[in-house]
Amino acid sequence: MITNALHQRLQALSAEQRRYTLLSLPAHLAMAGQAERLRNLLLDMHYLSAKIALRGPESAINDYDLALTPASRSPSNALWLVQRALQLSAHVLSTDVCQLAGQLLGRLQSYTDPDLQRLLSQAREWNGATWLRPLAPSLMSPSGPLVRTLTGHTNVVTSVAITPDGQYAVSASADHTLRIWDIFTGESRITLSGHTAEVNAVVVMPDSHYAISASSDATLKVWNLRDGSEYLTLRGHTDEVYSLAILPNSRLVVSGSGSPSSPVDTAIRVWNIDIGKAICTLHGHTGRVNTLLALQDGHRIVSASEDDTLRVWDIRSD
Repeated sequence: MITNALHQRLQALSAEQRRYTLLSLPAHLAMAGQAERLRNLLLDMHYLSAKIALRGPESAINDYDLALTPASRSPSNALWLVQRALQLSAHVLSTDVCQLAGQLLGRLQSYTDPDLQRLLSQAREWNGATWLRPLAPSLMSPSGPLVRTLTGHTNVVTSVAITPDGQYAVSASADHTLRIWDIFTGESRITLSGHTAEVNAVVVMPDSHYAISASSDATLKVWNLRDGSEYLTLRGHTDEVYSLAILPNSRLVVSGSGSPSSPVDTAIRVWNIDIGKAICTLHGHTGRVNTLLALQDGHRIVSASEDDTLRVWDIRSD
């Protein structure tokens, strides 16, 4: 084990030298074929704590990709388990690295791998700031289905959409904002601000470049996902806009509105994004339109409402 030697070496270095060592050492070991030394490094509490404090949890998580192959990513590999535990803990560690020991103990105590148990022994003896020491594996296991937790919104998250390329998620919230998330790193890349009330729904255009949001401020907004700018505001509803759908193979977006108790506007509007206007309005529901789905034929819509009905619409007949 290299724990004591590594800790002493890091403490003896200047701040700049320590930074360089923490950033470059895993890659140097991997390039030199020093697989065992790299494994020891990645199972060292002093290294993990210092690396996360310097660059955040994602930097430490990425180091494990230098040592893991597709075939070795399984619960039988201590490195894979630690990487997954760090992914599960990233939203905690990004704000408080002092919780590293508690997070590892809470997620990994049930595993018997000797190398993993040595890491947990270091965690139990950790003398950082105040932290809670779990006596049992009380947190989500790294071999379970959960991969990450994304935090940042300050109120209810009402809706989420995935870009067609599978790289990003766009979330809508009652905190009046939307956020663009990197699904693989958990990073909140951009916050979209502009609505003045709860954001109830969001959809992403097939080109992955634009998202449309619906809000209780009675508007829809079109956002440029590349830079987070507001591209267009669509006005026409006179009540909360609650549901959205995109008509396949087109630039048409469908919105449904209505407030929960005493709806004023229960219409469905079909918008052409290119001209920024509603091209037709569908009347018939007497309660809020909660959900909209577009059929693959590109011209039929199914709506679900608080008036206890579903309706099928053909926009060619408006």
